[in-house]
Amino acid sequence: MKTRELENGKIGYIRLTQFQENSAEDFKKALLNFKGKEGIIIDLRNNPGGLLSTAVRIADMMLKKGDMVVYTKGRTPRSNEEFYSRTDPVIPPDLPVVVLVNKGSASASEILTGALKDNNRAIAVGDKTFGKASVQTLIPLPDGSGIKVTTAHYYTPSGKLIMNKGITPDIIVHVTEKEEMERLKAEREAKIHGKKVKIKDPQLDAAINAIKILNFAKKAEK
Repeated sequence: MKTRELENGKIGYIRLTQFQENSAEDFKKALLNFKGKEGIIIDLRNNPGGLLSTAVRIADMMLKKGDMVVYTKGRTPRSNEEFYSRTDPVIPPDLPVVVLVNKGSASASEILTGALKDNNRAIAVGDKTFGKASVQTLIPLPDGSGIKVTTAHYYTPSGKLIMNKGITPDIIVHVTEKEEMERLKAEREAKIHGKKVKIKDPQLDAAINAIKILNFAKKAEK
């Protein structure tokens, strides 16, 4: 996980590359450090997923207690499960949050995005996600091998199927494959050489602008 400050320290940025066992605790520390900012950007671009339990724990940190995170629907009643937020959020409920996604965002990334988007806790920005979220069961065979069978699919809180559908962002900012490769290359070179360079990233720019608009709207309501 990578964190940094944007817009002269006004916005917190969290880049989560995978949902691992320790990701939730690291993510919580980042949220607590950024809860006094004007907004938080969660970058899930090219995050292939990982542990469902971690995605649920992270969603729990931002949703209101009792909000649905995700549910499964399958061929049998035992395949049907519902996951809810069990605790109060660790950041102010009105702190603007934007999630960055693209076609490389899959599985747990889509579950987290769907949970925050459908509960009106965050705005999703970027490209449509991959569309991979199914429950698979390993069935053992007589020869000792096994076969994985899809027994259920994940649905966002509003009832949208993720598998083969993906999640369409609230603000679509399409970038070509060439542009994405150039951005990743520039980021790697900047990291290797330790240089601060201006990297062209229209999706991140749109996320920053969305934070500003959300803050303007929040101030206008007061």
